[in-house]
Amino acid sequence: MSNVSKINTLLKLTGKMLLVTVVMTIGLLFVAMVLRHFAPSLSIPHLLHQYRYSLLAWRLCVYTAIVALWSWLYRRAGSRQRSALKRLIGWFLLLMLLNEFCCLTQYSGGQA
Repeated sequence: MSNVSKINTLLKLTGKMLLVTVVMTIGLLFVAMVLRHFAPSLSIPHLLHQYRYSLLAWRLCVYTAIVALWSWLYRRAGSRQRSALKRLIGWFLLLMLLNEFCCLTQYSGGQA
C-alpha cells in the first residue's frame, strides 16, 4: 500500500470520527432542548457547575484521545502533511485552552 493511499485512508477515518462527533453533539443538544422544554425549573448552569469535576474528567479523556489520534497520524504522515498537522495541533491547543478558561470563568454561583 502506498503512502498516498495510507494518508487517504487515515483522512477518511478522521472524517468518519468527526461525523460521529458532530452527530453525538447534535443529539446531546436535542436532548438538552427537550429537557429544558419539559422541565423549565431545571437549572442547566447550576447542574454544570455541580458536575464540573466529572465533566473535567470527560474533557481530559476527549483531549487525550485527540492527542493520541494526532500522534498516530503524525507518525504515519509525510513531511508535507507533518507541517499541516503541526498547525492543526497548535489550533487545537489554543482552542482547548480557551475552552478551559471559559469553563473556569463561566459560572458566577448566583453571587453578585
